[in-house]
Amino acid sequence: GYFGSQLEFNPFTNTWSLGVEEQFYLIYPIIFLFIRNKNLKHIFFFLIGFCSISLLFFLTSPPNTSYFLPTHRAWEFFGGCIVYFLAIKYMSYSSKDPKRKNWKVNVISFICILTICFSLIKFSEFNYLSNLIIVFLTSVLIFNYHNCSPPIFLSNKFFIYIGKRSYSIYLWHWPIIVLIKSTIGLTNKTTLITLILTFLFSELS
Repeated sequence: GYFGSQLEFNPFTNTWSLGVEEQFYLIYPIIFLFIRNKNLKHIFFFLIGFCSISLLFFLTSPPNTSYFLPTHRAWEFFGGCIVYFLAIKYMSYSSKDPKRKNWKVNVISFICILTICFSLIKFSEFNYLSNLIIVFLTSVLIFNYHNCSPPIFLSNKFFIYIGKRSYSIYLWHWPIIVLIKSTIGLTNKTTLITLILTFLFSELS
């Protein structure tokens, strides 16, 4: 199971995200049934409230619990919803040219996210602070992308390709890593094979 001691050899470990997303997308519309008649300001504060409660669960629970349970990861989804509402409000009060040249924020956020992601080499190195920083910087990146002129590299065909296939890459990468680890071993040479297989299967799926 997800809470077992041999997580690094479980090819289905990363599929927990499917369950988290499905539960959120079932519950989120139900929440809106009760607040749909409220104005945007009230909905925004509702979202902040739900986000804060979930974040509290996340920060005060053991790592395995915070990592896997939907109640403890919902704050990330609600954070995205809050960014959406902020973007709407920001654009409504912005000038006639809201796409300002604020690309430096995007570049800094993108570099920080990459740095944090590559620093988390092992699964067991999950920690609360890095997760908070990644979510925050991703939110800044999304917000600025919609309200400022994005840097050229975000419109690059390669990054667009990765973005379109990112979830398929995510689903395939871990089973392939487990397969490589269990057979020929994960080394510098086999890492390249792992990457090729991941992109190949993500392209075919």
